[in-house]
Amino acid sequence: MRLSADVAVVAGLTLAGALLRLLTLGGESLWYDEAAMYHLVQGSWREVLAANAVGNSSPPVFPLLLGALTAPDSSEAALRAPAALAGILSIPAAWLLAREFVDSPWALLAPLLTALSPVQVEYSQEVREYSLSFLAACCLLIAWARFLREATPRHAALVALSSVAAVCIQYGTALLAAGANLVFVAFAAWERAPVARWRLWLASQLPLAVAGIALYVTTMSSQLGHAAVGGGGYWYLLDRYWDGSIAGLRTLLTADRADFIHFAFPGKALFALVVIGAIAGVVDRRFRHATALLVAPTAVTIAAALAQAYPFGGIRQNMYLAPMVYVAAAVGLAAIAGWLRPRAGTATAWAVVAVTVGALAWIGASRSWRLTQGAGAEPMREVAAELVRQVDPGDVIYVYAGAQPAFRYYWRNRPEPWIAGSPHASGLDPEVARRQMMQVQSELLALVDERRPYWLVGSHLDEDDGLELVARLRERAAVNVTLGRGGSFLLRVTP
Repeated sequence: MRLSADVAVVAGLTLAGALLRLLTLGGESLWYDEAAMYHLVQGSWREVLAANAVGNSSPPVFPLLLGALTAPDSSEAALRAPAALAGILSIPAAWLLAREFVDSPWALLAPLLTALSPVQVEYSQEVREYSLSFLAACCLLIAWARFLREATPRHAALVALSSVAAVCIQYGTALLAAGANLVFVAFAAWERAPVARWRLWLASQLPLAVAGIALYVTTMSSQLGHAAVGGGGYWYLLDRYWDGSIAGLRTLLTADRADFIHFAFPGKALFALVVIGAIAGVVDRRFRHATALLVAPTAVTIAAALAQAYPFGGIRQNMYLAPMVYVAAAVGLAAIAGWLRPRAGTATAWAVVAVTVGALAWIGASRSWRLTQGAGAEPMREVAAELVRQVDPGDVIYVYAGAQPAFRYYWRNRPEPWIAGSPHASGLDPEVARRQMMQVQSELLALVDERRPYWLVGSHLDEDDGLELVARLRERAAVNVTLGRGGSFLLRVTP
């Protein structure tokens, strides 16, 4: 009866999470990353594999999946549908994961947090692999929880399958797998596990090793080579690696942007629950695997950041750490209720639980709803629509490099030609970025010298660079802002 009630609650949470994700799925414009992914998956599977190896930073599974499920004329909602489906499936997956560590009804906290977390809603509405990586992490952790509890051939096979699938979706999940392996080794050594258990463990890791080698040879080596040559696109991650200084170490480990717990779900209440849950795993043997699977992958990720091999912090690249954050919160809630019940009474314990869960639900639902009502980070759809209304035959249209992926998507059925501006990325080496900006300025000023008005479409541009660009243009021409919303703009430049 209890299980049936829990299933009904999870179904309700899944429905609520689905509504949050689906009602406004096509509401926002595609931004740079999403539009770049759309263009990357146009073609045969071989072409997608090749394009992913040189133009993306992720493994090939999500691009191949997106290419198979969408078409060149797909809408924003259709392009985001695979990510949304993964985000919806993550809700019951989080419940199944939590049930591996805590009893009912405490395990229900994990699907509630997953359903209402702003970050989960956000990346369920984005044409990227992050919501799928969260789902893959849940499956990987479920497999490992069962293998740690009972090392059987079936559980070893689940570990192998889920590990290969996860690492082919997001590279960072390899660190999650590494952390889980450390947990196994530690517990197996402590318990003096029989040789048969060690053999099963080794067998479960062979497919992952093969998959890792295949990914490196076919995809990652090419991606690393392109990043080394033109890795300015990763500038925003620089403070998620250790720069070798004491101050940099402090920033990496303690700054707000390194707080992956608040990234998973905002609020001090969740942070407190996670800390209590982690402590409970130290003092209560029932929760030791939960704490170990939270701490070990996090430590491995921090070690990777110290070695400048993978970023750490409250960022989408660490989405695979979020499932155990939710589980630790569930453990923390169970620990609080267990501590209060004999000391303050059952009624008081349930009152504290109700207030805590209610506060978390309100914070998550209200913030997620506000998130879905925005115009998007870079509303290029509105810019393109305004340009359609005002453009005349023969007008010159110049599109800044950062705006080109999204503009190409929204302009794909229009007959008017446009000029693709030279590459420019603010995150490159400062001297390289300066030379690139000078080239962009030169192109725009050359158009001014032709004494013809033209349109300037911009997006995905650092604010300081944008101000500098407009200032240079205003020295030689009149610059009128026709439309500026979020991170996108349309300017009319008149000599």
